[in-house]
Amino acid sequence: MSLFFCDFCFTREAEPDYDALIASCRKIFNQNQNNKKVKKQLSVLYHNYGNELAKQEKWLKAIQNEKQAYKLCPDEQIIQETLSSLYNAYAGTLKEQGKLQECLHYLQSALDYFQGNPRIGKNISVVYTDLAYQEFMKSNYWKCKQFLNKAADFDQENASLYVLRGELAYNQDDYDEAAKNWEKALEFNSELSEVRERLEKMQKEKGLERNFKTIRTGSFKIKFAAAAKHDLADSVVKILQNAYRDVGQNFNTFPNSVIQVIIYPEEKLANLGYFPDWAGGIYDGKIRFGEQVGEHALHMKPILYHEYTHVLVRILAGNNAPLWLNEGLAEYEAKPFKKVKMRKARKQLLLKAVRKDELFDFTDIAQMNLTQLGQLESGKIELVYAQSEYFVSYLINRFSLYHLVELLGCLGKGDTIDQAIDRTFYFDLNTLVTDWKNKMRG
Repeated sequence: MSLFFCDFCFTREAEPDYDALIASCRKIFNQNQNNKKVKKQLSVLYHNYGNELAKQEKWLKAIQNEKQAYKLCPDEQIIQETLSSLYNAYAGTLKEQGKLQECLHYLQSALDYFQGNPRIGKNISVVYTDLAYQEFMKSNYWKCKQFLNKAADFDQENASLYVLRGELAYNQDDYDEAAKNWEKALEFNSELSEVRERLEKMQKEKGLERNFKTIRTGSFKIKFAAAAKHDLADSVVKILQNAYRDVGQNFNTFPNSVIQVIIYPEEKLANLGYFPDWAGGIYDGKIRFGEQVGEHALHMKPILYHEYTHVLVRILAGNNAPLWLNEGLAEYEAKPFKKVKMRKARKQLLLKAVRKDELFDFTDIAQMNLTQLGQLESGKIELVYAQSEYFVSYLINRFSLYHLVELLGCLGKGDTIDQAIDRTFYFDLNTLVTDWKNKMRG
C-alpha cells in the first residue's frame, strides 16, 4: 500500500464495521464534496473493505467496493492494481466453473485497470486457448484457429497454444505444420513429454503414409496403402456416406469439416500402436482401422457406423462424454448391422452379469479410457460394451434419441454427466440405473 493509503488506514484491534463507517463518511462527504481529506478517507474505507472481502473470496462485492474507491481516487496506482487483481481473481473462479466467455470479460477489465501486469495477458491467452480447444473437440476448426490467433496476440510464449495448433494441423493432414508447432511448444516447455512422443509417432506415420493413395469425397478423405485396395476404399466411402446421412439424421448433426479416414496394412498396426488388438477401429480425431476389417463386409459396416458415431459425439459433447455414453451410442448405431448371433451372445452375457450382480458401476466405466479398458479380461471388456449399449438403449426407449442428443449438448456446454442427466431427464443417474437393472431382471 502506498504512503497515501497508509496515512488514512484505520488501526483497530476489532474488525471495523465498514458498512457503518462508509455510511457515516459518505454522509459527511455528500455535504461537502470539495473536502479532499474526507474524499480520501472515504476512498480508503472502500479500498480496505474491498481487501477484507477479498480475503473471504467475496469477489463481486470486493470489486464493487474497490470501484467506489477508484471513482473517488482514479489516479491512485494501488487502487488500479488492486481492482485489476480482484477482476483477475474472480476470472479465475469463473474459469474453474467453465464460464470462459464471462471469464474473458473480467480479465479484459483487469487489463483495462492495470496494463502493466503481464500475468493478465498470459491469463487471457490461456482462456482463449481453452476456448480454441472446445471448438477443436467439436471439429469447428475455423473457429478454433481464430481463438488460437487471439491467444497468440496476448502471449506468444504460451506453449499450450502451439500444442493445439499442432493438433489442428495434424487433424487437417498437414504434418509439416504440426511438427513446426509441436517443436515450438517444446521450445517454451521442454517437459511436454507427450508432445515429444506425438512428434516421434507422427514421423512414423508420415513415413508409412508417404506412398498411400487418397480419395477425397464430400466430407471424407480416405487414405489407403495401395492401388490394389481401391475397391476397399470405395466400399468405405459408400458406407461412410450412408453413415453421414443416417447417423447425422439421428443426431441432427452434419459436420462441415473434412473427416480423415486411414486404412492401414494389418502388419503395420502394432507398430503404430493406435489402438489395442481387440478393437476393430478407433476415432481419435481420425477414423482408423486395418485392411482386414474391410475383407468382411459384415464387419466393416458396424465398425464404420460405430466410429462415425464417435465423430458426432465429439462434435456435440467435446471430450466430456463418459465412456459408457460414448460407446453406448456408438454401439446403438452399429447394432442393426451386427450378426444376430453376436447380438444374442452379448445379451446373454449381460443377463448373466445382472443375475450374478457382476455389473460394473457406471461411475467406474465413466472414468475408464481405452488403455484402462484394454487391461481387463476380454469377457469384462465385452461386458462394458454390453452395459453401455443396453443402458443407452434403455434411455432412448424411455425418453428418446432427441433427449440423448440434448444430453450431449449439455455436456458440450460444460455440465458434468450428473448435471446433464438431471437437466435432461429430471432424474439422477442412480435412479435411472436402478430402474434399468430392474427391467433387465424382468
